[in-house]
Amino acid sequence: MSNKHPPPTSPHIGFYKQFGRPVAKVFLGAIFVYQVVYLGWTIIETDVVRDRKQREELNNYMIVVFAKALHR
Repeated sequence: MSNKHPPPTSPHIGFYKQFGRPVAKVFLGAIFVYQVVYLGWTIIETDVVRDRKQREELNNYMIVVFAKALHR
């Protein structure tokens, strides 16, 4: 008669069995928040670049208009 005991489980396995889902939820939540913030930053940065380009084009146009007005 032999009593077969299951081999002892590793502390790592026990940790992930107990806390695997919460760790995964926090990790996925962090990735989600990062992606939302990155998307928002990208949208704002695109608007800023577009605005700078429009201001530069307007400035160049105004320089040409004033230069033509001065040479009349």
